[in-house]
Amino acid sequence: MKPWEKKALLFKALGDPTRIRIVELLCTCDTLCVNAIAERTGARQSTISQHLKILKNSSLVSSSREGFHIHYRIDRNTLAELHEMMKVFVEAGSKKCADPSCSQES
Repeated sequence: MKPWEKKALLFKALGDPTRIRIVELLCTCDTLCVNAIAERTGARQSTISQHLKILKNSSLVSSSREGFHIHYRIDRNTLAELHEMMKVFVEAGSKKCADPSCSQES
């Protein structure tokens, strides 16, 4: 997978309000099972499972089985990568383009 494809996958995974809420929950809680996430978001368990699948495919979330339950946690390394990407975007947005053919009109 090319670097920009991974970035696109991350942003696509965050392109849904429910998935953003799940990420927020997992950032503040160490681990949560599907039922706990469903209860806290007000969404159905099946809906949460589908969202978790997308988040897991993007590497934002990892899981482990504990008895009958699968517990989900935020992947701190991927979250740090996302943070670095955003820093690059913010820093790039504050710089002027050195290419004279680039329009700098506001």
